[in-house]
Amino acid sequence: MQELFNDYIQNLETYIMFRIKETVARITPELVAKGRKPISLAMGAPTQNPPQFVIDALKKAIEEDGIHTYSNPKGEKFFLEQACRSISVYKGESVPLKLAENERVLFVGSLFSFFGESKKRYPNGGEFRFSHETGPNETQWVIDNLPGVAKNFDTIVICVSSDRHEKIANSLKALNKKVIVLSLVHPSTIKSLSWVDTILMGYSASEYTLKALLGVLSGEFEPIGTVPFN
Repeated sequence: MQELFNDYIQNLETYIMFRIKETVARITPELVAKGRKPISLAMGAPTQNPPQFVIDALKKAIEEDGIHTYSNPKGEKFFLEQACRSISVYKGESVPLKLAENERVLFVGSLFSFFGESKKRYPNGGEFRFSHETGPNETQWVIDNLPGVAKNFDTIVICVSSDRHEKIANSLKALNKKVIVLSLVHPSTIKSLSWVDTILMGYSASEYTLKALLGVLSGEFEPIGTVPFN
């Protein structure tokens, strides 16, 4: 099995529950010898399908009228309006982003809604994806590989929602390209990004915030939010 994975996969951080399992296995003999034994609180890693009666019950519930996992569409308009009101421009040299005929744009991030909304507005844009919760190994891998991809584009739009995403964004500085940062969740992650062309702030990672951010970027409406610091 090991040979099926490339070096990048093999170097990813070990899943925390596996590390706990290894530690428990190591200390159990010593504890048993002392008349003690660890209590397993692991959340488990299912490797088999649930029993057929469970599958049948789930299927029956899904098919029942009025049972679904979608929110009431009447509330979606409200949440989108609130997201649009909150978008603020910390730095806006490239808003709206209107691409020249041969200008190439690369979208960099992790959230499906980000790529979905960008594709609606910039259908020919390129994509570079990484995990939302990037560990140190993946962060370094992205830093090592993203500039090689980004150098082939004129403009890079990147979502930043953590300190590690901030480090990834800074790996683009030496390219001297137009870089646009969409700041999600917490604005402190832009503290070292004053060199970029544009910073839009959204304060959330919801699909409504991504719609609003891409709406501002494409010129669909003027942002009216206030930056929460000087």
